[in-house]
Amino acid sequence: MVLQRDFYVDDVLTGADTKNEAQSLRTELIELLKLAGLNIRKWAANDRELLRGLSEQDINDKLLIGESQTFKTLGVVWNSFDDSILYSVKINPTASRITKKTISSEIAKIYDPLGLLAPVIVRAKMLLQRLWTLKLDWDESLPADVHTEWSKYYSQLPLLNNVKFPRKTIIKTAAEIELHGFCDASERAYGACVYLRTIAPDGHVWTRLLTARSKVAPLKSQTIPRLELSGALLLASLATTVLQALPSNISRTVYWTDSTIVLHWINTSPHTLKTFVAKRVTEIQQKTHTSDWRYIPTTDNPADLISRGQSPQDFLRSTIWQHGPEWLQQPEKYWPSWNPVPLVEIPEQKKATYEIRTLRTDRNSAVKGKLQRLNPFLDKDEILRVGGRLSHSPMPFTQKHPIILPKSSVTALIIEHEHLLNLHSGTQATLYALRRSYWPIDGRNQVWSTLKKCVRCCRANPPPVEYVMGDLPAARITESRPFTNVGIDYCGPFYIKERKDRNRRKIKVYVAIFVCLAVKAVHLELVTDLTSEAFIAAL
Repeated sequence: MVLQRDFYVDDVLTGADTKNEAQSLRTELIELLKLAGLNIRKWAANDRELLRGLSEQDINDKLLIGESQTFKTLGVVWNSFDDSILYSVKINPTASRITKKTISSEIAKIYDPLGLLAPVIVRAKMLLQRLWTLKLDWDESLPADVHTEWSKYYSQLPLLNNVKFPRKTIIKTAAEIELHGFCDASERAYGACVYLRTIAPDGHVWTRLLTARSKVAPLKSQTIPRLELSGALLLASLATTVLQALPSNISRTVYWTDSTIVLHWINTSPHTLKTFVAKRVTEIQQKTHTSDWRYIPTTDNPADLISRGQSPQDFLRSTIWQHGPEWLQQPEKYWPSWNPVPLVEIPEQKKATYEIRTLRTDRNSAVKGKLQRLNPFLDKDEILRVGGRLSHSPMPFTQKHPIILPKSSVTALIIEHEHLLNLHSGTQATLYALRRSYWPIDGRNQVWSTLKKCVRCCRANPPPVEYVMGDLPAARITESRPFTNVGIDYCGPFYIKERKDRNRRKIKVYVAIFVCLAVKAVHLELVTDLTSEAFIAAL
């Protein structure tokens, strides 16, 4: 497993939960590669006991000569003493002339594959994008305001050498491991960051920043909601990559955004949205479950630091970046919640007073009447919902337990909204779409009565015209002898044999039907064909 997962070219980065497991892993790895004639060298560990038994030529030189216990592993600086990830940023203060080439070169020197410095890096990206909009050549000097802004930012870069991130993000005794992702956007940039929330058996919670990504906003002007949606897609892609790399014991994933518009788009069928939005919503719905997306206030969103960017000095002062918002280390009841449907409480309380009062008194009591078959219950917001047997289904909570709607003007507005959202669909289709989130009482009749008031639908499907029929003819209403006045029609053809002989061929005949206009008596006559002579013969 280590050979498949933890090797990159000729470097191996691996570990174990205990010293015994690590020593056993080291021994097995050496013996396995020795079969292929390969010798692993430059061993380093965060515990010296793990290096016992190795020859001096196989141990990293820095450990032998007693230098600082910092190493570069695949370009990332690792401190083996406290098992942390560091950064080594060096600047050239003697540079007098600053150009676009200089800024591009200095930005590229900050190697941050995990995106742990995303708020700082994106600030430099914004500045570089600004240079492109000014259409400066590579060796052209910067304008005074840009020069001042870059000089201030560049002089603070050495402060990043004081930043430390713990390498270990998962503890062995974890009872549950959750993945929480945050996204945000501004006019200049958008980004996403992912945290691991580890819960110990005693209920203690650790949160650690795992990775982050940032992107500058496109030069073509976009609305903030569209940029927020791009940030949500970036988070969905980043979380998918993380879940593939991490062990499979992630018990839960939660995605946070401070845009209610994006939350609405994610919970909407893509075919009703415009192309730009629909394409990204489709991809988000394929990579994540819509029920995992939740709302977070902007002030608690760590991804907001990416969207605005930070100077190194402000980055060091930030307390939310490494561990996420404070409530993430508390039980779920303290997490922010956003209820998009408080309006339904008003008609519910008016129309279903008895049921709500009964369930408030005893949530396990049985409700009688029209709602009895729905097995209703009150959720945490005291919204009346349908019960049922779908609690273990992976469907969203709102679809498993739709909100019960009485007959009211609010219900009519919700029905009208779903009708328009589904492009003026019919009664059955609108009712189906409605029941994904709501359960109207006497739903079919409520939907039908609302849809018949839709002007556009009435124009497209007008009701049938009822023509005024003329007076009945005198022969129909005058008393007379049977068959004085008759109506005649033909039926057929029928095929009969002229005789009962075995091989006699069949001939085609018709039946003339004579109906008395006065008493509706019927008389049938056989007719040989459709000619006038045959009809006269039948008379």
